[in-house]
Amino acid sequence: MAIDRVPGVYVISQDEVGIVYKKFGSPLPSNRQIALNGEMGWQVDTLGPGRHFRSRLTYKVFKQKAIQIDKDEIGLVTANDGASLPTGKMFGKVVEECDDFQDGRAFINNGGQRGRQLGILRNGIYRINTQLFSVEIRPITHINDYEIGLVEAKDGKPLPIGKTFGDAVECKNFEDAQAFINNGGYRSQQLKILTTGKYAINTELFKIKRVELIKIGVNEVGLVEARDGEPLPLGQNFGKVVECGTFQDAEAFIKNGGQQGNQLAIIPPGIHYINTELFKVHNVPVINIRSGEIGLVIAQDGAELPPGQILAKAVDCDNFQNAEAFVKNGGQQGKQRAIITEGYYRINTELFTVVTTDNAKQYGLNPEQLKVYRVESGKIGIVTTFDGKPLPGGDIAGPVIEGHNKFQEPQEFIDKGGYRGLQEEFIEEGFWSLNPWFVEVEQVPLTNIKSGTVGVLISNVGKNSQANQEQTTYGSQFNIGYKGIQNIPIEAGTHPINTRVKSIVIVPVHEITLDWRTDKNKPATNYDYNLETLKLRSKDGFILNLEVTQVINISPKNSPKMISRVGSPNANSYKQVEEQGGVLSCLSNGAVKYSSIKNLVNRVLEPMVDNYFRNSAQEYNVLDFLQQRDQIQERATEHIKSALNAYGVEAVGTFINEIGLPAELQHLIQAPTIKDNLNSLEKFLLWSAGADHDILAQKECLTERYKYTAIGTTVLLTSTTAIFSGGYAIFTVFGSVAASCVGGTFWSFIVFNLDRFLILSSKRRKSDSNSNLPFIAATSLRLLIALLLSFVVAKPLELRLFEKEINQKIKQNKNEIREEKINEPIKELEQEIKELNKEKDKYKNEWKDAENVANAEAEGTQGTGQFGKGIVYQDKRNYADEIKQKFIELDNKVKDKEEKIDKLRQERNLILQSPESNLEQLNQEQIDKESDGFLARLVALEELSKDDPNIRNINWLITALFVTIEISPILVKLLSGKGPYDYLLEQKESQENYNEYFRIKKEQRLLLSEELSKKYMKKINDFEQ
Repeated sequence: MAIDRVPGVYVISQDEVGIVYKKFGSPLPSNRQIALNGEMGWQVDTLGPGRHFRSRLTYKVFKQKAIQIDKDEIGLVTANDGASLPTGKMFGKVVEECDDFQDGRAFINNGGQRGRQLGILRNGIYRINTQLFSVEIRPITHINDYEIGLVEAKDGKPLPIGKTFGDAVECKNFEDAQAFINNGGYRSQQLKILTTGKYAINTELFKIKRVELIKIGVNEVGLVEARDGEPLPLGQNFGKVVECGTFQDAEAFIKNGGQQGNQLAIIPPGIHYINTELFKVHNVPVINIRSGEIGLVIAQDGAELPPGQILAKAVDCDNFQNAEAFVKNGGQQGKQRAIITEGYYRINTELFTVVTTDNAKQYGLNPEQLKVYRVESGKIGIVTTFDGKPLPGGDIAGPVIEGHNKFQEPQEFIDKGGYRGLQEEFIEEGFWSLNPWFVEVEQVPLTNIKSGTVGVLISNVGKNSQANQEQTTYGSQFNIGYKGIQNIPIEAGTHPINTRVKSIVIVPVHEITLDWRTDKNKPATNYDYNLETLKLRSKDGFILNLEVTQVINISPKNSPKMISRVGSPNANSYKQVEEQGGVLSCLSNGAVKYSSIKNLVNRVLEPMVDNYFRNSAQEYNVLDFLQQRDQIQERATEHIKSALNAYGVEAVGTFINEIGLPAELQHLIQAPTIKDNLNSLEKFLLWSAGADHDILAQKECLTERYKYTAIGTTVLLTSTTAIFSGGYAIFTVFGSVAASCVGGTFWSFIVFNLDRFLILSSKRRKSDSNSNLPFIAATSLRLLIALLLSFVVAKPLELRLFEKEINQKIKQNKNEIREEKINEPIKELEQEIKELNKEKDKYKNEWKDAENVANAEAEGTQGTGQFGKGIVYQDKRNYADEIKQKFIELDNKVKDKEEKIDKLRQERNLILQSPESNLEQLNQEQIDKESDGFLARLVALEELSKDDPNIRNINWLITALFVTIEISPILVKLLSGKGPYDYLLEQKESQENYNEYFRIKKEQRLLLSEELSKKYMKKINDFEQ
């Protein structure tokens, strides 16, 4: 435009500003660089976009580009004019009314100060007087991901003495510099940090240092050292835990009393926004306790240990992961009772030193000690503790303490009164997490009580109490839990027993045989090695050599009583010798010998048996002693049994074996036995009677021989009768002569052997009881069996005797059955007619009711009430007709069945009038099967007996006869007095039983010797290897 070319007209575009300089005018005040009132020099006011006229003679206008601040930039401003800064101030205050420095006049008039400004320029276009303000464009502060910004203020209040960091003040993350100053921000490093983001911060006032975030890995923890905070109290090594967001809120740390130095709290895995100028963080690995291992702990801080205490008490602190809880709950410095087991632990390793297999040697430990302790199979662990109360005087081991989980919880052990030293309680097979600073374990084998033995426990620990003992004459047994011999023995098997506080006396509970017999071949370790043939003097002055056998047995429940009476020093020596491999001194032909029995033999049995027989021999002449050996043996058995009972020992038997007479008396007992020769028939009859024909052949048993011959004859005759009885019964069933002969013979053998068994077993036996009940019971059972046999034998003969009458009865029964079968269809039809009549009566009543209802409807007296035969009437009439039709059908069915019954009755009459000709129509085989046979004959005989008294009486007479024949041998034998045969038989059986008993014992000893010899040789070979 033409006007734009006029001199003095200045066109300022939108992106420009006009800076005006006045050539003439009054001079500027000395303290001014910019003219406010038209003075000569640079003018405070600028020219904005548009046309402006200024005389070129007076003014000179400089067009400049407006200052543009992009979105990622800021403008730092320095004022070249304005009020002077107060002393100590480094930045000019913010003047709100100056329109972001675009109104220079407002800036100066409102007290704007010369120098660097607190206010900054943000994104935008600014028309600023560049003679008044210098603007430096800088990028905004950008905190990237995984970074923080540490801030240091160059202006603000000075820090108080002792402080290192400025408190956080409200200043919009340092973007409001004036607020920072106004709110008391300190000139120093700041507690507050900048997190990820973009900030328009005056970087002349605030120095921003970007550092990486604190990253704690999954298998790491962060240990923290604070460079500021309250000083630690004297004696305290770690800063207390305060609420500060895991050190991410530095201001909260200071305000809440956080302390300088190493901190109790740790930083868990993750990303943390922490002021690293305030907090020094060390990444350390978590504590890893591998499978099968444990970790020991040493605390560097906490309460001091009281005098006499060895290990620090365990407190609730989450396995040392909560250091604050450790300190608050009274955790103590030094080695800890508590341990940590398999797993990962976030532990403050500045506070706690964890000893593992990796660093065990640095602390004087073997790495094996830091593995989970294993008690091997077949062993137990005997425990010695290093901490706890001292043992009371006289005690060798601490008592069992409940609730410490087998020494795996030392604090529980201590809290419940556990003692230091050897412990009564032990640990069994398995894996145990034990603190080697607290316990030491010694493994010993389980106590093996062999089969056939029990163990008597002698406890050296427990209560002292006279009130809990079972007194005997010379010894006592005590309940479990008390010192002394325990009154309950240990059964055979493997048992966990603490052999450091308890000893075991092994007592065999099988029968033991002792021979008073001089034998140079006896093994030196035999229980009866020192027992020799007894030399006795009789009443008449003769010397007897007596060989005696004593069999004893000690029941398990009496074994403590025996030990308390007899004693057994060095009872465990056999076990110790076995462990050393020197088993020879404890074996006799491979059999283990126990000192408990040796003591019993030497101290009790040897003098007891010797004295009794010496005293008894002096009461008899020599021949009387020989003849009355049974009575002497019986009295000796009773005496020794009673005497041993006081020791808890059962005398199974006392046996006199050999009586050695002087040579001058031998001829008196060598007279030969006179016997008769028996023929074969006599021997067979005696055998049939269950008798010993060798004994009955002696002259002394002549009378007895006749009795048993008669008994045998009776048995033979009874079995012969059984041939015919059984044969007839089988013939009745099968109709075969051959089958009846074979079956009858087999049945006679059964009867013969049963009779022979009953007679053979029917005799009085010696009984320890004076009661006759056993004898009466046995006799009653035998008589009952004899009665059953007599009935079984007699009944077939009765059937044969009354065969004619029975056949007639059976024929009568057949006719009845035949008639019943003929009448069976008639009965079925009659039943059907009965059912049809019931149904017919029901329909008849319904028909009458339906007729009445239909008629009432037609008459209008019921139903719709309308007179006439309408639709409703027709429905009811139809229903009545239906019921009538069903009634008629049923009536016709009844008439048809009645006609069938008439025909069947006519046919029945014809059949009954001529049965022979119509036999095939009646299924004769079925009738014969149901009306004939052995059972049918028995039923027929029973019916005849009821109908005819003569037949009944004859039946009873025959049965009574056979009962008498069957039971007479048993009664004869039972009612007969005891004769020479019975005494000789008892003597023979006693000698045979005795010989068999010792034969079996000898075989058992030989087998046991062979077995144990093999084990012994194996142990010797193992020991040599």
